[in-house]
Amino acid sequence: MHFKYFASIFLGEPGNKKNTLTIKRNMQFWGIVHYLARSGLHVVIFIAIWQTLLKFLPVSFLFKEIILILLLGLYSVMSWASIPFYRAFYTFLAIRTSSITYTRLYYIPTLACISLFFLIYNPLLLFSLDFQLSFGITFALAMLNEIKSKHSKQM
Repeated sequence: MHFKYFASIFLGEPGNKKNTLTIKRNMQFWGIVHYLARSGLHVVIFIAIWQTLLKFLPVSFLFKEIILILLLGLYSVMSWASIPFYRAFYTFLAIRTSSITYTRLYYIPTLACISLFFLIYNPLLLFSLDFQLSFGITFALAMLNEIKSKHSKQM
């Protein structure tokens, strides 16, 4: 029974129709955890936990970054495919690749490139609510962060 909950929350597995009502009632009980898993925020939480644990390893920065990329790659293989998950995954890969190569990366153009990558791969995603909400909210949060940081620099 616990595996069904784990699979539906962390792997995104829909299950069969018979258990949908039971899982729906339990998701109402679990609340925000389900939304975190479906928004891609759980990827950020996993990365933060893994980064914290990797700080205690006495190895080089490059080796820690490679371990982090491999851990998330392993998680992506085991996870159920969803647009928000892959948005977070590809953004993570772009950011970590730029940190390994010591190049400066701007978040909003990177997110725009990733969204274009998704739309080139499948143009019908433009009409998908997952795509619209995932990228739209992420763009909005990134823009608000830019405005906030520019405003705090002026003061």
